[in-house]
Amino acid sequence: MEEKKIEEVNPSERPQVVFGRKQFDEIAPLPPVKRWIEGLKGYVYFRQISGKDLEEFETLLTNITENKDGTVEVTQRRDAMRAKWIVVCLCDEKGKTLYKPEEYILLDGLSADVVKEMYDVSEDVNKVTKAGLERARKNSSTGKDTD
Repeated sequence: MEEKKIEEVNPSERPQVVFGRKQFDEIAPLPPVKRWIEGLKGYVYFRQISGKDLEEFETLLTNITENKDGTVEVTQRRDAMRAKWIVVCLCDEKGKTLYKPEEYILLDGLSADVVKEMYDVSEDVNKVTKAGLERARKNSSTGKDTD
């Protein structure tokens, strides 16, 4: 997937809206997207994830261990990475998640082709780029905040 270049807008052409609590409270979540999954021979709903969901996904990629000497070791977990991403994107027709993030292992019975297909769809729904996913991986393994 190719990363789209953001077109710069002259500040004087931007709408003069200042977001406060009221404006943020009025933002409705995006509706779920219904997509055909050929490998399942059926439709599946995917949602565009929130910032909180992204943090939960990044947490699933991180292993934090406190050593006997009191130091903390942060390592990256790459196991079942696609399933971890899919599970935070799957939802019902109302946008409610189907699984808790830590329940990604429940997708273990799916074939690799189905997982790949669902992963590609969930990336598309969330407009994920390879650069963005790599940044999430790096941030999760170093403990840095995301951009």
